[in-house]
Amino acid sequence: MDLRHNQLSGPIPPQLGNLQNLQTLSLFGNRMSGQIPPQLARLTYLQALELGRNQLSGSIPPQLAQLPCLRGLNLTVNQLSGPIPPQLGNFSNNLDFLDLSDNQLSGQIPPELSNISDLKWLELDGNQLSGPLPLELSRFANLTVLNLSQNPLSGQIPPWLGNLSSLEALSLVDNQLTGRIPPELGNLSNLKYLNLYDNQLTGRIPPELGNLSNLQSLNLHDNQLSGSIPFRLGNLLNLQVLQLEYNQLNGRIPPELGSLSKLERLDLHFNQLSGRIPPELGNLSNLQYLILFDNQLSGPIPSQLGALSNLVWLRINENQLKGQIPPELGNLSMLEWLLLNQNQLEGSIPSQLGELSNLEWLVLGDNQLSGQIPPELGNLSSLTTLYLSNNQLNGQIPSELGNLSKLKYLFLSRNGLTGCIPEGLRSIETNDLARLELDFCASDSQPEPEPEPKPEPQPEPQPETGFIAISSGSNHVCALREDGSIACWGANDVGQADPPAGRFTAIRSEANRTCAVRENGAIACWGKFTVES
Repeated sequence: MDLRHNQLSGPIPPQLGNLQNLQTLSLFGNRMSGQIPPQLARLTYLQALELGRNQLSGSIPPQLAQLPCLRGLNLTVNQLSGPIPPQLGNFSNNLDFLDLSDNQLSGQIPPELSNISDLKWLELDGNQLSGPLPLELSRFANLTVLNLSQNPLSGQIPPWLGNLSSLEALSLVDNQLTGRIPPELGNLSNLKYLNLYDNQLTGRIPPELGNLSNLQSLNLHDNQLSGSIPFRLGNLLNLQVLQLEYNQLNGRIPPELGSLSKLERLDLHFNQLSGRIPPELGNLSNLQYLILFDNQLSGPIPSQLGALSNLVWLRINENQLKGQIPPELGNLSMLEWLLLNQNQLEGSIPSQLGELSNLEWLVLGDNQLSGQIPPELGNLSSLTTLYLSNNQLNGQIPSELGNLSKLKYLFLSRNGLTGCIPEGLRSIETNDLARLELDFCASDSQPEPEPEPKPEPQPEPQPETGFIAISSGSNHVCALREDGSIACWGANDVGQADPPAGRFTAIRSEANRTCAVRENGAIACWGKFTVES
């Protein structure tokens, strides 16, 4: 009986338990409410029970473990509560799929689940399960997927997980796990996805993870990991995602990472990495996101990065980079974000950047750039944000910038610009043009009107208060105005672009949140983990 993805509502009729020959019961993706009828345990020939994505509540009936032929039980995304019945460990060895994720289940993971010896897929994520991982789970010799993310599980990651030789996906995200990453995880030769982020893990990244030749995604970010990045991670030739941001990693970026030819995302931001950006990263032909900001990287920007033809984001801001901006970056035809601010870059802005037709954010402020603003930047038809403040730029503002019809945020102050402001920039939504103390250029595009009586003069609309500081997170930007207020833009899925009212003296953005210091010294944060103290 397949009734998936309809608009059925109300309770599940207990009379369905009378359909003794039923082999499949799927009510997935409806609006069913109430409790799961224990009478379903009468369906002795049932092989698949799919009740996920409804509004079911109450506890999981332990009687379901009496279904002798059941191969798959899916109760994901409901409002089920209470502990996981230990009786589920009595399922016959036919059961190979168990998904109880995204409910309100509490208590510890029952060790009895390990009795389901043929289980291949176990998802308990998105609940309120607590305590350590039970040792008995080490018996899951056939398990391929283990997802225990988004629970308050505690304790250390047990080394015995390295014995689950069939495992292809291990996710322990957003728990309260502490201690070191066991080097035994390097024994999981079939592993494709290793997600351990958003915990309290410490110590070094085990070099043994470089043995995981089938690994496609390695996410260890938002922990307290220290030490250097193991060069053996350069052996992960199938890796597509490497995210180590928000740790305490130090040392150099291993040039061996340039061997990861399938890599699409490399995110190492908010660590303590030093030394030069390896030019070998220019070999990553499939790379789409290179995010290295908020480290202590030094030296020049490698011109080889201009060969990354699929790059969408290049964020190497808030480092100690020196030298000139390589004109080769103008070859990055797919680029949408180019953030090089808060470094020590010098020289002129390459005119070749005007060839980046997909560019939306160009943020070069807080450097030592000199010369004139290239008029070619007026060709950036997709540009929404242009931040060139706090450099040593001189000369006139190119009139071509007035052609940027999508431009919403413009910051040019704290330079040596002269002349007048192009009339086309007058309507920019958020800007610091008032701080330039320059007049708008006279417009000669319209014929001189005939003299006629003038009405009473009205006050001229004033540009928005200028900005004195700007800071960017993963996908949003916040700026501090001269009057102490704050403006934010970009993604706002967790409120990171929705600042509080008041007057502030300093600002700092990171990931999906921003924090700012109020005039009275209190700190306000908004976005993920909103606080005020």
